[in-house]
Amino acid sequence: MFKLFLFLFICIINVNAQKISRYKGESAESFILRIKPSSSIVFDKVIETSWNNTSVIIAFLSETYLLPLRDDPQQTAYKRVIATLYASDSYKKNYTVSIIDTLIEEESPPKIEHIFFANADNDKDKELIILTTWDINNPSVHGKLYSTSIYDYTQKLPKKLVFLNDISSNVNGGCDCIWEIGRIHKSKFKNKEDIINGLQSLGHTQ
Repeated sequence: MFKLFLFLFICIINVNAQKISRYKGESAESFILRIKPSSSIVFDKVIETSWNNTSVIIAFLSETYLLPLRDDPQQTAYKRVIATLYASDSYKKNYTVSIIDTLIEEESPPKIEHIFFANADNDKDKELIILTTWDINNPSVHGKLYSTSIYDYTQKLPKKLVFLNDISSNVNGGCDCIWEIGRIHKSKFKNKEDIINGLQSLGHTQ
């Protein structure tokens, strides 16, 4: 299902074109508002920055979706956030789009805590790191879920960024929670500094 959505998403914002043009003097937020699918809304702030000397815009787009009828006869409306990255040419005029990832609502909407770049593998390029949290509040457990996601950099960014699962797991915070039965778990990776320290302890110099 997600592969189909990914295909449709790219087609909507980039119909019959390899590049998306940005108007002269257009802000990053105005650019995203102009080209995003009409069914989505901008979630969180739009970020314009540089990733290994490549000028990029990072945006999060929230959208309501339905599961296939056979899987959900009641057709409950769900929400997801599509993290997207737009890489520019040297003139910041034309952009190509990559899907970073999809964030699904757990017990609450996701919150983007930190977006930064750090060395997380064996090459010289820095990886994209996103720390996301969800509030957890139900009768059996309450607290906050911390998720660290690390994405690889390549000179020609693909339509879907490569998620580095193993290294992400090594600095993933998990549930900073208290269970009704009395169990307590404290997360070791709750902010940018924690994650960078964790990467350094694994031998990745910054």
